[in-house]
Amino acid sequence: MTEREREIEWEGWKERAPKLHFVASNRNMLLTST
Repeated sequence: MTEREREIEWEGWKERAPKLHFVASNRNMLLTST
């Protein structure tokens, strides 16, 4: 994997990460509240 490809992949993760974190924390709250 080239440095550029790694950079592109990281940019994609930075965009997705907040959404993934939001979903994960919501799921955790649902699990702990029941």
